[in-house]
Amino acid sequence: MGAQFSQFFPPHPTFTPKDVPHLSGKVVLITGAASGIGFELAKMLYRKGAKVYIAGRSEANAQAEYIRYSKHEDCESSGLEM
Repeated sequence: MGAQFSQFFPPHPTFTPKDVPHLSGKVVLITGAASGIGFELAKMLYRKGAKVYIAGRSEANAQAEYIRYSKHEDCESSGLEM
């Protein structure tokens, strides 16, 4: 019964943007940041002052997310071949 309850009513998150200190001067590389949790994490760290590099399997998806985000924030884009 308890497991079913926690699936429908998950607990409050223990990690929030308020818990992250200012990150100016820090460099962060996030893989899987073209969508989902990785993209949200990239936005949060960027707003905290970090220089954020995102990597994703699809260059088209990463570029689309960059365009969507850069409308609201000052950021730049470049490619990376692996």
